[in-house]
Amino acid sequence: MRQHQKVYAVRRQRQVRGVGQQRRAHVHGDDDVEHVMHIAEQYFTTVINKVTVTGVHTIQLETQVMEVSRTKLKELGIDWAFANGDDAIANTASGLLTAAGTTFVGTGNQNFTIGVAENGTKFFSSIKALRQNNLVKVLANPTLTAVDGRPASFNVGGEIPIVVPSGLGQVGIQYREYGTRVDYVAKIRGEGRVYLEVRPYVSEIDPTRSVTIQGTSVPGLRSRFLETGVELQAGQTLALGGLLQMRTESLNSGLPFLSDLPYLGALFRTTRELQNEIELLITVTPNFAGPMDAHEVPMGGPGTNTTSPTERELYLKGYIEVPVTDNCPTGFGQSGIIT
Repeated sequence: MRQHQKVYAVRRQRQVRGVGQQRRAHVHGDDDVEHVMHIAEQYFTTVINKVTVTGVHTIQLETQVMEVSRTKLKELGIDWAFANGDDAIANTASGLLTAAGTTFVGTGNQNFTIGVAENGTKFFSSIKALRQNNLVKVLANPTLTAVDGRPASFNVGGEIPIVVPSGLGQVGIQYREYGTRVDYVAKIRGEGRVYLEVRPYVSEIDPTRSVTIQGTSVPGLRSRFLETGVELQAGQTLALGGLLQMRTESLNSGLPFLSDLPYLGALFRTTRELQNEIELLITVTPNFAGPMDAHEVPMGGPGTNTTSPTERELYLKGYIEVPVTDNCPTGFGQSGIIT
């Protein structure tokens, strides 16, 4: 990162030339700026920092919040700790994510796993395969853009009303958020590295934890959260796992038609309860982002220069969009029709 540094110092009510005044300096990040300031403070009583930072200041954060059924994975003989080598997650243990003995002490949960993965590794291929087989449920998949050093967050969920006493025998209503929330703080370091602080929080309504207030049942919330920070290369992926939860599920099976008969149907069907172990998995991929120049803006996109097809064009020709005019921008095919 290139920075134009001007450090001024004031000593004994007189302005004195400080370190690097009216000179250009090349530093790699905030750490180097702090180092320069520390040196200047050794020679001057008061140092005024007037550093102008140039370059990329925006970070794009691609996030996935998922729930993985560990019980079903074990039934299929799948273990997270399957990959070792150059394309595996770099972790404190030799395995992947929930490898035995891998722990990281953090806020909110004292036994979760942290790792850094490269894009295009077996890890992401496995996640895609698990999603196709309904073994992974995606709770949220947002992409945020944040300024260097500024917080960013997203929340997917809702609010539930909670009855609270308000005095004199009256009750009031307060709303409490539930769902999936992730807070970030990303800071650009030198040599293409990013320091990333992440705090995911997932909560859901739990009727088993409800309480009764003046005859009104108030549902409880089951929550899982953690907070951690890591420094990684831009384009790498931070993976957090190990937040476990036990769920009780009912499985009904029986003979077709016969199990639906009234009264006698119970003889042809069975119901059993299963304990399903659910793991919360969060991945965050930071990348440098910046505004596009005018010549970099694409010549439109789906719906910009097209309109909806007629029934004949849709069902007989298979068109999903047709151009508004004959002068359709390039990129839509030779005929200008999107198929």
